[in-house]
This record gives sequence, C-alpha cells and structure tokens, in this order.
Amino acid sequence: MGASLIGKALNFGFRECRFDSYVPSLINLLALPYSYTLNHLKIAIRRKAFYFLLYNTKKVVRFLRILRELNVIRRFHTTPSALIKVFPTYSKEVNSSYIRNYTRSKNPVVLRYKALALLSKFFGNSTIIIHSSQGLLTHREALEQATGGILVCIIA
Repeated sequence: MGASLIGKALNFGFRECRFDSYVPSLINLLALPYSYTLNHLKIAIRRKAFYFLLYNTKKVVRFLRILRELNVIRRFHTTPSALIKVFPTYSKEVNSSYIRNYTRSKNPVVLRYKALALLSKFFGNSTIIIHSSQGLLTHREALEQATGGILVCIIA
C-alpha cells in the first residue's frame, strides 16, 4: 500500500498530504486552548510564516496578550470571520525550541508557591507561565501575589 501518512508527512511536508487536520484542531481548542495556540505558533515559526490564524476564544486572546508582552509575537488582531491573525516575532535567536509546552488534560503539572520560587531561580531569565485562580500569570507576577497554579509553558 505505499508509505504511511506519517511517512508522507516526513517526505513531502505537512501541506501536501493535508496533515494538519481541522477536527483535532477544534478538539484541542476546546480542551487545551494554550496547547492549541503554542502548537500553531511553533509550526508558524518553523515555516517562517508571516502570520497564522487561530480561532477566537477568550482564553486564546488572554494568552496572546501575555505572549505579546513577552515579545514572542509582534501583534494580533481579529478578522471579520471570528479568527485571529497572529504575527510572530523573528530575530536571529528565535526558534521554536525555546518554547516548552507543559499543558495536558490529564494530570496537569501543579506548581505551589515554593516550587515556583525554586523553578524561577533554576531557569534564570526564562519565563514560566502558569494558570492560577487569578488567570494567566507569568512567574514574576505569581511570586508577587504569592500564588501557584497549573504550569502552561516555559519560554526561554
């Protein structure tokens, strides 16, 4: 029967065999909006895309605001078709390996205040993004508020 779907994706790229399907993307958006956003961002950075599109939800917009503050993306704006156009930031150092995704639906990584303080010393200049009862916070904001939360990602 020829090569498998994964083999075709490796040989010809994602676009030729329609590897990025729409149904799992919608399921990821509802269950894991932060993972959905980070995966699209990583793919866009690897492809050196000028912009990419995301579905418009409140959680995605909040997460994009934090990414804009951290200079991971340049800007974003909504389109009339309820999509968001996101423009990644490019520089000599930018690649998709500096973003680590820790979002998962089962057994999420929960960081208490003390663990967050230790991790912030360990990672140095990296930024840890957590989801707490106050919403999405960077580790610096969480340490100021003396709170912990669920680990979303680490941006080096």
